[in-house]
Amino acid sequence: MTQLSKEILAYSRACEHLLSTEITLNDDESSLVEYYIKEVSRKLVSLELTQQNPRHNEISKAELRDDQALKNHDAQTGVSPA
Repeated sequence: MTQLSKEILAYSRACEHLLSTEITLNDDESSLVEYYIKEVSRKLVSLELTQQNPRHNEISKAELRDDQALKNHDAQTGVSPA
């Protein structure tokens, strides 16, 4: 394995800690962890798509923007996703 940056090392240690301990997260903590899981996953998928197929990545970015715009609209109007 290559040398990890300080940020990635800290992130992986935090993940390992959460996975290895019997910890109960409150709603705010759970929401925060879920948010970062999704955002990091999206970024990694986007990077992978860029490396595999730059054209597909442009389409995926547009889909992500549309998805985010819909979520923002739903949050502003109080509409819950189906």
